[in-house]
Amino acid sequence: MGDMNAKLGGDNTGRELTMGREALGEMNDNGELFSDFCAFNDLVIGGSVFKHKDIHKTTWISPDGNTKNQIDFISISRKWRRSLLDTRSRRGADVGSDHYLVEGTFKVKLKASRIAGDRPQCKFNTQLLKDTTTKDTFTATVRAKQETLRDITEESCVEEHWKSLKAILNETCSTVLGRKKRQDKEWLSTDTWKLIEERRMVKEKMIQCKDGQEKETMSSTYKHWTKK
Repeated sequence: MGDMNAKLGGDNTGRELTMGREALGEMNDNGELFSDFCAFNDLVIGGSVFKHKDIHKTTWISPDGNTKNQIDFISISRKWRRSLLDTRSRRGADVGSDHYLVEGTFKVKLKASRIAGDRPQCKFNTQLLKDTTTKDTFTATVRAKQETLRDITEESCVEEHWKSLKAILNETCSTVLGRKKRQDKEWLSTDTWKLIEERRMVKEKMIQCKDGQEKETMSSTYKHWTKK
């Protein structure tokens, strides 16, 4: 998947196993190289297989809005060809580029794998032990539970003593301290999300604009927003 800078066209004569007849334009040199690469590696070019309107095949547009090409593709192993249900471009996706987002729809059956052991949990909230009352409660609870260790004979192995003590500590921590609450920090600030939304609105207006000169001006405005 990526920007191959390759045009394939709709003529797939001799390349039927590698590509379909739905690609835009005419094949160029990079298109031949890309097609040969896919044939050598037993790949199928998704963007050439599925029937869509031209606006949903276009993956790149020039700044003036006059030149449109399909040069970004998703390829898949011919073994898994039936898993690829569709590919198309998404003009509305705001990615800050003169390329459109290429979307692929897959249906894959995966075998569930078993993970040994429990999933990792949050750490116990040991900060509560700084409070005298909580600390006294924790200590008293552990001591009370330790009375049960007397039932373990001296002949018992060290491993049994350790397992019993570990169980006491875990149980006491769980009931007295509890676990820390996981706090996920926002990776983008509110101001950044606001800029992204404003840039998205500029792109929507640019796509809907019909006047060539105005569209070129809006393209420059969009690039300015992208740099922000």
